[in-house]
Amino acid sequence: MHIEPLSKHASIEDWGLLLGFLDEEDPASVVEQFAAGYGFGKLYEMGGKINSNSGRYESAYAEDPPLDPLSVLYFRDEKVMLFPYAIVAIIKPDTPTFITRMD
Repeated sequence: MHIEPLSKHASIEDWGLLLGFLDEEDPASVVEQFAAGYGFGKLYEMGGKINSNSGRYESAYAEDPPLDPLSVLYFRDEKVMLFPYAIVAIIKPDTPTFITRMD
């Protein structure tokens, strides 16, 4: 597991409890481990997308401004991007990007 800051305002504290939800010995995916750690059942999948050129989160709602990522976590073959407002994008090869809010 490795975290890379993408903003001068990024801090390890931005991740809150999320890092404690991940166990490298557990073969489950990040989505599965986050859901188990969160404890409220299945995670809600938000709309929107990650712009492949800028890395910004673009909401499904036109009135919402795009969000720049704060930092990125590399966990095995998955990449987790953390955005303001507790929005996370979980990117895994050969699967659609999973975007949720972990607050």
